[in-house]
Amino acid sequence: MDLNEHRWGAAGGPRVLLLHGVQSSGATWWQIAEGLAKRGADVTAPDLRGHNASPSADRYRLTDFASDLHPGWDLVVGHSLGGTVAAHAAANGTGFARRIVLLDPVFDLPEDGFDELVAGQLSELTLTEAELRRQHPRWHPEDIRHKAEAARACDPRAAEATLRENRPWDHGHLLAQIDTPLTILGGDPAHGALFAPIADPRYTMLAGSGHSLHRDDPQAVLKALDAGL
Repeated sequence: MDLNEHRWGAAGGPRVLLLHGVQSSGATWWQIAEGLAKRGADVTAPDLRGHNASPSADRYRLTDFASDLHPGWDLVVGHSLGGTVAAHAAANGTGFARRIVLLDPVFDLPEDGFDELVAGQLSELTLTEAELRRQHPRWHPEDIRHKAEAARACDPRAAEATLRENRPWDHGHLLAQIDTPLTILGGDPAHGALFAPIADPRYTMLAGSGHSLHRDDPQAVLKALDAGL
């Protein structure tokens, strides 16, 4: 599938791929992308299938999301669903990336209450900028605007199918299959993180940040990415 792409930086620098989460878009990476571009990177942030300006599809399995991505990146950064897709691509393909950073990836979701979880996710598609601002007072105004626009542009069927077609959400086994240098930056469980802390030297918790690390503390995320450029 040909995905709509957002680009920052100039050709010739390290090639960086940014993968967003459910209901989001490539444009929502703007702070991280601008920071990486200032460091000399050539940054690409696609809209995943069924999101924003990319086409909708008949299937939304992790294998489908991964099949839309080209290999050969110097650095791949994935948030939430994007982190799970990046892990899948790295575990099941060769030459996908030289380094991978996962931001609070969604590897596990409980079966108990799954329908309620889906309903909650779908309800977020209609959140207004004012509601987002109340929920996320730390976010930059541009993050609020981009997130609201992305939610409105997301195909509701894609958001629901992404959750249901990858059920059961038990994808932690992917970590053992990744040979690529890997960093996992998790949110703080006390602030709504979805990735449970693990005893793994590749994992670091960003205290005080929730699930959307790149919006809650973009400078800390950029600092973690510096080593990969």
